[in-house]
Amino acid sequence: MSRIICVHGIGDHQPDFWKPWAAAIKDAIGEGDTYAGAWWEGALGDAQRRSRAVRPLVRQLDERRGGPSPEDRLRDQINALIRLNERRLARDEPAARALVVPRGGIWDYVGDFVRYMLDADVRARVQEAVRRVIVSDTSSEVNIVAHSWGTVVAYDVLHQLARQRPGFTCANLITLGSPLWLEPVRAILADRGDHQKPANTRRWINAYNTLDPVGPGVVGGLDSFYARSLDRDERVLFLALNPHEILKYLANGEVDELLREAFRGVGVRTLVKAPHVSKKAVVVGINTMACGRRSSTGASTTPSRWARSCAATSGSRTPTSAS
Repeated sequence: MSRIICVHGIGDHQPDFWKPWAAAIKDAIGEGDTYAGAWWEGALGDAQRRSRAVRPLVRQLDERRGGPSPEDRLRDQINALIRLNERRLARDEPAARALVVPRGGIWDYVGDFVRYMLDADVRARVQEAVRRVIVSDTSSEVNIVAHSWGTVVAYDVLHQLARQRPGFTCANLITLGSPLWLEPVRAILADRGDHQKPANTRRWINAYNTLDPVGPGVVGGLDSFYARSLDRDERVLFLALNPHEILKYLANGEVDELLREAFRGVGVRTLVKAPHVSKKAVVVGINTMACGRRSSTGASTTPSRWARSCAATSGSRTPTSAS
């Protein structure tokens, strides 16, 4: 039995945010593991989290005083880089144009995470919230599944633990939709400039959606920024109104295969990179959504992804309900 710890990104998360993650991961790899959530948003403090609601007014006052605050300058810098990525996607990926154009110039991709990057006290509180969950039980194998800005926190904490607790080991670090490729992010990491897989981590697997502007698709992945130390750095593809959403990542078949490889040692097939969105991919995506019908009783008419993968590897076919 292994322990899988979920680390969220920015947003209005609750302490039980990890439960839908656990359900999706179980659907991919089966039962037999324990799950926990490293909820770090509370470490920002209620006053700081509420500040996002008044940010436009604060920015107006800052401008009257001679310019935006350091937080707003960093936020603008990171959002500009991600929106540039967004525009490149709209240019190069025809299927992405309808998804990225409405968000351009509006969506704040970094939010209050700039506090983590600029304020040492905030950074220490956030890291402690994650570290506390990771080391609370090391009696079974520890694994981390992190999303978005949570990948930055998980990476930092693992590097710190490598220095502070030499006996600690993380079996798998899974990063999804990670902004670790951004230069302003790499400049503040806890690895002290030694950008590579933490020494206490046996395997680092990264996956990024072709259409996710936060992920490193435009630069070809994370591996080149981290001394070619990643064990897997995979481009995947799924179509969604929010191509950065964690549950869409966890519902993706290629990500499922990476999870099974990490947690079960099962390599179902070699992943094929998906640099472009084809008409066939659009049709497959539409058909996949159409196939997820539910019966009148509310039960799914399709077997779990784990059951289907087992049937595929055993050569048998999993029966499905008649349409």
